[in-house]
Amino acid sequence: MQNRHQSSKTHDDYKIAIICSLDFELNAVRYMLDREHPQLRTNKNDTTLYYFGELSHHDVVVACPPGKTGKSAAAIVATNLSRTFPSIELRLMVGIAGGVPTERNDIRLGDVVISMPMDAHAGVVQYDLGRDTDDGFEIKGYLTPPPPLLINAITRMKSAHSISENKIEGFLSQMIRKFPGLSNYARPTRSDKLFESDYRHKHGESSCRRCNPSRTIERNPRSPSSPRIHYGLIASGDSVIKSGQVKESLVRRVGDILCFEMEAAGVMTGFPCVVIRGISDYADSHKNDAWQHYAAATAAASVKELLEYVAPENHTTNTSHGLQLQGFSPGYYVPEIEPHWGTNYASSNGAGGSSYAQSGPSNYQQRGSSGATISFDYPATASTSASQSRSRSRFPLAVPIADRGVGSQVIPIRTRGDQLRPSPRAEEGRTEIRKDEFRICHEAIDLVGYSYEETRESFLINRSLSPEEAMELERISDNMDWY
Repeated sequence: MQNRHQSSKTHDDYKIAIICSLDFELNAVRYMLDREHPQLRTNKNDTTLYYFGELSHHDVVVACPPGKTGKSAAAIVATNLSRTFPSIELRLMVGIAGGVPTERNDIRLGDVVISMPMDAHAGVVQYDLGRDTDDGFEIKGYLTPPPPLLINAITRMKSAHSISENKIEGFLSQMIRKFPGLSNYARPTRSDKLFESDYRHKHGESSCRRCNPSRTIERNPRSPSSPRIHYGLIASGDSVIKSGQVKESLVRRVGDILCFEMEAAGVMTGFPCVVIRGISDYADSHKNDAWQHYAAATAAASVKELLEYVAPENHTTNTSHGLQLQGFSPGYYVPEIEPHWGTNYASSNGAGGSSYAQSGPSNYQQRGSSGATISFDYPATASTSASQSRSRSRFPLAVPIADRGVGSQVIPIRTRGDQLRPSPRAEEGRTEIRKDEFRICHEAIDLVGYSYEETRESFLINRSLSPEEAMELERISDNMDWY
């Protein structure tokens, strides 16, 4: 690759990871880099394919599973990234998806969808995870919210595009000029046709040349015709959607979704992430490969533009807030929860309700209805002096899971109105909650004065869990009845 240069970069220098699932998605991001860095050695057990480089003044690592797709493969890549590159703080998943055009959302082939939190969802919903009830299928499970820093960058970029065009076509043209061999990433000459949802592609040809043109949906020409960026909810599942009627049924079940894909839920089960997808088809029987490379390139160009709105080194872990939970990898975001004033805590020194910053090391306990003991035990640290003037205690809250072979891992809980805060690497805190049943999560939430309904969308699974453990943990959680 051109612009490859000698570099003294180490694994710790890479703070941003871009995850792809297919080789042509990986290539789109790789050749969108401003410059490529030399390869770094990785653990022999890490089979992930990596490329390194600079993108919009950020050092990024681009990762892809070798020859595998789907949720499990994506989860393994995300886990390998966290182990091989311990300083990774921002993750973006980039690739293609099947679009869901509606009267409200004028989505065309080559457009880009960027996940944004909506309602109780973190920008992505796993539409095939849940349970069948007498009233129909009920979606369960809540994925990890994206980092506030990326949401801020997305919001700023969206605001800028309200008065100016995006840079997708410009970045794509630069890439093809630099690498003429990538001409297959240019906009296809084949027309963009959207057929009625109940009109099936019945013949054997991949193109729609023999499809009935009277069954296409008329759409106004765009001016300009360049790709647009849409922001909202992305549906993630284990199946390729290739039916217009199935697509409409899922939209009725899930809500206002913009596209379908297959990997994001695997990453966001345990890691905060923003998903960026180029639209390569309409998730119907007319789906083909003609627009895939172009859609991958438009998504890669959108990542490049988005990172322009993230100031270099602005994502470095802040060491002035929070505590590092024991068992977490460095740099993991741990939320701080502010209990409602007046909540009765029984501390080890008998000072109910006093701040740990004011009273030094304390051991707050409350016994839940199931008999489980919830305890918070913190050593005195230098940073606690900054909060001595606070009238309320602030502490991270976590729930370890001790049953079904998952191990004594923890789930941090983010509550209403609180933002994720970086945890300092130098400090050591310990949060321990022993339980008889998984329902202790509910009791822990009640402890700080918030209801389950106010917090249910914000469970964050410990990044040290393996993908299999995380999925098992999710199954346990989703099958609980909360009261």
